Amino acid sequence: MKSGNTKISLLLMVMILSGATGWAIARLWPIWMTSEFSVPLMTAVIMSGLAGFLFAWTMKVRAYLKTPLRRNGLNPIIVARSAALALASSRAGSIAAGFYAGVLLLNALMLDTAASRRCIGISGLTVVASLAVVTIGLWLERMCRLPDDLDKSTADGVGV
Repeated sequence: MKSGNTKISLLLMVMILSGATGWAIARLWPIWMTSEFSVPLMTAVIMSGLAGFLFAWTMKVRAYLKTPLRRNGLNPIIVARSAALALASSRAGSIAAGFYAGVLLLNALMLDTAASRRCIGISGLTVVASLAVVTIGLWLERMCRLPDDLDKSTADGVGV
């Protein structure tokens, strides 16, 4: 089964839906619990680390594909795993970016506490790191694309 390219509209829809979810959870959290919704610093650190790892992997695959002698010798399993990693990272990054953008927007509108000011900074860093993961994932996916299959009639030399 051949999978198509990731559509930007799909990622934007996922970001919007997860943004609405993040907004709703952050808005309802004080009602459900007795504390405000807080964003731990580790979310930004983990997303930044994930973006760094994905960038290093992408540069490794790119260097391997750019060398003319190695292009035919690239293991198809590595390319398939890289493509799966690219798909997963673009989707997971869009979910995280949307969720924390919703939290960021809610806290930006409610600047009444020091905790909401702290959440703005951490949410902003997480959104930027998540968007980096999405961008690098799309780049890796484009590198792992196979050329379009030739039509049987043109490959056989018989024109229609």
